[in-house]
Amino acid sequence: HLFTFVMQNEGLNEHANFETIGSSCLVLFQVLTGEGWAYIMWGAMVDEEGGCNSTRVPSNCGSWVAAPYFVSYLAIANLVLLNLGVAVLLDSFSESKELADEQAERNSNGEPYLVGADDIADFT
Repeated sequence: HLFTFVMQNEGLNEHANFETIGSSCLVLFQVLTGEGWAYIMWGAMVDEEGGCNSTRVPSNCGSWVAAPYFVSYLAIANLVLLNLGVAVLLDSFSESKELADEQAERNSNGEPYLVGADDIADFT
């Protein structure tokens, strides 16, 4: 419930808010891609000068916690995505190395590499 009741403002509006799980996921994806994340963070930090009512229950004011939350979310989520990309690249390199080693072994044995039924299945 950290940002659920924060009032809609310039950063948090009817399209980008934390009022439902779906819109929260969409906002976090938007932050992850870097699309206007600073505006969303500032919107989640709205105070009484920004027009919120701190005496309302629950309060529709934001919190200073938004800054460390969004910065740490960006850092951690981007590291996870970077690691995922590196893992995909390493897997592809490993697979191509295995194929190259297999081809080199065939060549060293004097066997020509002919197209077989298994290779045709890969193309269809």
